[in-house]
Amino acid sequence: MILPDTRPRDLLSELNRVDDLARIRFLTNHPKDMSVKLIEAMASLSKVCEHLELPVQSGDDDITEGDEAGYTVERYGELVHTVRREIPRHP
Repeated sequence: MILPDTRPRDLLSELNRVDDLARIRFLTNHPKDMSVKLIEAMASLSKVCEHLELPVQSGDDDITEGDEAGYTVERYGELVHTVRREIPRHP
């Protein structure tokens, strides 16, 4: 059962178990909501496509703070590094 507070990684895991689904394309949520666990789920679940879209944001913490982006340039860089490490087929 999927509850309202279900995490995206748990939803992907549940969907991956559905026999009638051949592929799952997850259009990535906002970078502030990405987690290592979600990236690991995307990398390990056989039906989840290795497709990831992250918005290109300013490389300036003052601007991202003003936009209330919810993350820093350093955090964004760490996120990209984690994706490249966990999903090596991703450009």
